Amino acid sequence: MGEPGFVDADRRRAALSENGDPLEAVAALVRWESFCADIEAVALTPEAEKTFRVGCRPF
Repeated sequence: MGEPGFVDADRRRAALSENGDPLEAVAALVRWESFCADIEAVALTPEAEKTFRVGCRPF
């Protein structure tokens, strides 16, 4: 048996939808667009701040 392909993912998603996927229920209730600005402000780091000063120095 090899790695799952695109068709396998589609079949799994269809099976979850048929059985009542709880994430689809949450997505129907929550307006995610209203949270986008807050999430991006916290999660996205500007390029200037992406310097890591921990760990061993590279050779």
